[in-house]
Amino acid sequence: MTPYQISGPARSCCRTGRELKPGEKIFSALSERDGQLVRDDFAADAWNGPPENVVAFWAGRIPASDRPVQ
Repeated sequence: MTPYQISGPARSCCRTGRELKPGEKIFSALSERDGQLVRDDFAADAWNGPPENVVAFWAGRIPASDRPVQ
């Protein structure tokens, strides 16, 4: 099994640029770009389904602001 480094959730929507608030529902998608797995986070209202050629996608929530993003 190959280990991959995947970042925690972003604090802004990749589609709208809007700040994502603690507790807000988001959708995340992993895509391969230049041999790397890249995570894109979307606000729920900006999610139109997974982009083409994604490796994986899921729903989650932005962690509380007192919890560090990994």
